[in-house]
Amino acid sequence: MSYSALDIVNDAALFAGVGDMFNALRAEESAMALRLLNDLLDSESTQEYSIYNIIEGTIPLISGTNTYTVGPTLLLNTTPVEITRCTVVDASSITHPMREVGQEEWADIRYKPASGRPFNWFYNLGAPNATLYLYPTPAFINDVLHVWYGAQLQIFANLSAVMVGPIGYAMYLKTSLGELLAAWYKRDLTPAKAKLVQRYRNNVRSVAQPLKVLKTNIPLDRSTGVYNIYTDNQ
Repeated sequence: MSYSALDIVNDAALFAGVGDMFNALRAEESAMALRLLNDLLDSESTQEYSIYNIIEGTIPLISGTNTYTVGPTLLLNTTPVEITRCTVVDASSITHPMREVGQEEWADIRYKPASGRPFNWFYNLGAPNATLYLYPTPAFINDVLHVWYGAQLQIFANLSAVMVGPIGYAMYLKTSLGELLAAWYKRDLTPAKAKLVQRYRNNVRSVAQPLKVLKTNIPLDRSTGVYNIYTDNQ
């Protein structure tokens, strides 16, 4: 589904009670609304439920190098807000799973130069570039790191620019921007409109939220998913 920035801005303004069907926004007001729309898209790009495009990027690993800088014009050609998954694929096309570690666990690794095939990764977000750390330090030729991350939501270059997005995002953006415009113009949304903002936000969350699976060594019953901690039986 496609929609222009102008359509979103005009409908959001009506939703916020700014202007009416017969009085268009002034040029400076439209410019401000466009800035707010892009700010909204920038902010929503940090939220899992707003991201609908998951990209699989690749980074050829260099033997003896465990630090990789990602960013515009660099590896991945972008700075992902969040990396959701990493794996290593070797020269025989065999995939080797990896596990993300946090700052404390990464800091506690005693000897980071240890060599081998990486099974841990730590992502240190920065601007404009970020750093991806691997452990152990890559030691195999032709290994490739596969990185999954959410693509930033498209920014509108001008009011005529068009976004192509999935079903449900048009009303989501119009009502969310309308909420922002109402706040900027110091106007309160009616309870009915506030419910609409939440409804369309929930609609997006229900389809865009990625499936997350908890991995555990506890032997759960496949049919019930239950494990009795007192009897040690499924």
